[in-house]
Amino acid sequence: HCPPPYPTRPLRELRRARRRPVRRLKAAECALRDAAARGLDDRCEPRSGATSEWWASTRPAERVGFGGFKRRAGGERFVNLVAALRADPASQVIERDALGVYSDSQLNALGLSIFLARAELLGAPLVVLDDPIPGSDPEHRLTFVQNTLGRLPDAGIHAVPPTVGGRRAGAAAGHQQRTGRGA
Repeated sequence: HCPPPYPTRPLRELRRARRRPVRRLKAAECALRDAAARGLDDRCEPRSGATSEWWASTRPAERVGFGGFKRRAGGERFVNLVAALRADPASQVIERDALGVYSDSQLNALGLSIFLARAELLGAPLVVLDDPIPGSDPEHRLTFVQNTLGRLPDAGIHAVPPTVGGRRAGAAAGHQQRTGRGA
């Protein structure tokens, strides 16, 4: 049996030596990915809670709630908007993708809730609400004026709702008279 033309022992040791740093780099990459995912979860938690509270003020009688921002499986940068569905107030919550479940009116309310939650969390002193409840959603206009506009000063936010249409101007004036607060 002839010996190999090159020494095999140093090559094996060299290969082993190259594998160690590669394993350490892969472990470091996994640790960074996990840290990024935890960071996203940490940022989503307060945003989810604040958005849920604003959702409850814009849609108090809905069986469809806002379930929060949830990180996509295995993701470290993207989130899903989650709808919390209930058949009745005592039933168990079923979570679904909000974009696939919410109506156009509910999506508008969700966008407004996310905007107001962000303004509150960032400490914005002023927001301009240009047609926050579309004309196609008149049944939720009074709820918005009574609940949401009434809650803004409690959150330290002053709102400027443009009063282009007579109905919005009348609703805002009625709200100011009932609460003694300016919109």
